[in-house]
Amino acid sequence: MLALLLTYWSVRIQSRLAADIALNASGEIFVEHETAKENFRCIYVWHAHSDNDKCIKNIMKDGSSYSEEMLYIEEVFFILKKAKSDRKIWGSGYAKEIEYWANDVSADPTGIFSYQLVVENPKDFEREMKDAGVSIDRVRLCRNYRKIWTILARNGANPDPLVKC
Repeated sequence: MLALLLTYWSVRIQSRLAADIALNASGEIFVEHETAKENFRCIYVWHAHSDNDKCIKNIMKDGSSYSEEMLYIEEVFFILKKAKSDRKIWGSGYAKEIEYWANDVSADPTGIFSYQLVVENPKDFEREMKDAGVSIDRVRLCRNYRKIWTILARNGANPDPLVKC
C-alpha cells in the first residue's frame, strides 16, 4: 500500500512540474511577442508613455493587426485559465505567481480584453473571466465592449451584431 501511495504522489508531483514547465515556456513566448510588437504591450497599463487611443487605432488599422491582436488575447486567456485549472488539478502555484498578469488584464485600459471576452463568450463571459482569474466589473466590461465594437463598425470592419451585454 505504501508503494502504491508513493507511486501516486510521485506521478502527481511529476505531472505538476510538467504543467508548470509548459506554462513557463508559454510565458516566455509571450514575453518575446510583447517585446517584438508595440501593439501587444500597449493594451496594458503603463504608468508613463501610455496612449490608449493610439493603441486601439494601431490595432484596428487593418485586419491583419486586428486578428494578430485577438489571437494574442485568446492565448492570454488560455494561459490564465490553464494556470488556474492546473492549480485545482495538481496544486500548482503558477496561477498565484502570474496573478499580476490577470490583474493587468483586469485593468483593460483600451477595452480590447473586454471586447474579446464578450465576442468569444456572449452568453457566459462572466464565467470565462472567473476561470481566468480576471475581474472587470460588468458595467465597465460592457462599456468597453461597445466602445471597441463602435470603433470597428466606424472603420468598416463589419463586426458581429452587437451583443446585449
